[in-house]
Amino acid sequence: MDLSDINTRMEQMARERKEQLKAVRTTMLGVLREAGVTQIEASYDGYGDSGNVNDVIIKPKGSKLNAEQDKRLKDFLWDVPYSLHPGFEINEGGYGEVIWDVLEDKIDVSHVARFVDTDHYDHEDV
Repeated sequence: MDLSDINTRMEQMARERKEQLKAVRTTMLGVLREAGVTQIEASYDGYGDSGNVNDVIIKPKGSKLNAEQDKRLKDFLWDVPYSLHPGFEINEGGYGEVIWDVLEDKIDVSHVARFVDTDHYDHEDV
């Protein structure tokens, strides 16, 4: 397998992930609308090779999902920023917020990447 084959396979995998995410989005959109949900706000955080969706606010207040729907929603809310920044949970990681306007089916992601920075100085013959 050469570099071209690897790149082709990676592109194919990315297309497949995008299609899977689109299918899950369509399903979740129907579930949320049926439950009367108009907006979702969620924060996520990942570092050290793991991460989680931490807080999910469902609007209007009082809208309810069952346990399975809640888990599927949290998985989706993780997958959305992950699809934009794959591997962000590695090392120092990243965090952010996902806002989903369910009525308009518009998802906004605000993502922050953490990184280690260094400064290097050489001093000769001082």
